[in-house]
Amino acid sequence: DYALKLAYIEAARQQAQRQPESIVLLYEDEITYYRRPTIARSYALVGSSEPKAKLGYTTNKKRRIAGSLNIVTGQFHAQQRAHFGVAQLLRYYQHLEATYPNAKTIYLVQDNWPVHRHPQLLNFFLTSRVVPLFLPTYAPWTNPTEKVWLYLKRDVLHLHPFQDNWTELIQAVELWLAQWRSPSPDLLHFVGFSPP
Repeated sequence: DYALKLAYIEAARQQAQRQPESIVLLYEDEITYYRRPTIARSYALVGSSEPKAKLGYTTNKKRRIAGSLNIVTGQFHAQQRAHFGVAQLLRYYQHLEATYPNAKTIYLVQDNWPVHRHPQLLNFFLTSRVVPLFLPTYAPWTNPTEKVWLYLKRDVLHLHPFQDNWTELIQAVELWLAQWRSPSPDLLHFVGFSPP
């Protein structure tokens, strides 16, 4: 099952590379981030004050992002919401389909989160150009979007200074996501899908 799922995804990747105008391959995933900064290793010059994860004074909040990496162009399509349930994911999938109006097939590689297999979403797939491909169970290393989230954590979320300014944190995340809306060989290189 593990090898078979990866073989289907590899076949879709080869199709997308050969026919990028008509076949699209997107790796999709979701992430939650919080008002309180995540803690990570950090460094400071000798004699300077060390970075600190200040937790702030207000109640912790959370926000969800759904993101999809185009494995041929390096474009990253993301939306932020208070949460992602069936209705929000359906609108997100519709957005992805509208983003590629000339594509005959949009392969959407996802993990096995139960919401991804909700009957309402499976019905959408039956009548759309979006074709779901499911990753092996419990194999996050097979999804390069996980590395995009690592990049986001490194650049914005770890030890961030917005502990008491939720709006500014959301804006900082949105600004970071916006830089990848255009094709990006750099992002592909970061996730391991282009030569150095």
